[in-house]
Amino acid sequence: MPETIDVPWKTIPVSEPVLPGEFSARLRQERGQPVNWAFLITTAAGITTTKARRLVQDGIATVNGQPLTGEFGYIKPGDILRIGDARDFVIGPAP
Repeated sequence: MPETIDVPWKTIPVSEPVLPGEFSARLRQERGQPVNWAFLITTAAGITTTKARRLVQDGIATVNGQPLTGEFGYIKPGDILRIGDARDFVIGPAP
């Protein structure tokens, strides 16, 4: 069973919303906060950005069982970031 590590929400390196206003707020509520996958993995796991990008490219990192694709995605409180079979990072509640 993988080691489980809690990641406080305030430490998540969120990206600035691309679309301002009401649509952006609704999108964040439905999908979560936009993040750069490599920066999230670097923050959570304490590894280099280069290694984090490689984990994404190789399909080793997942969120809620789904492989990470592209450079950006969405994360919500309670989501589980898994890096291989070794560690799970549970995203903490939003303030």
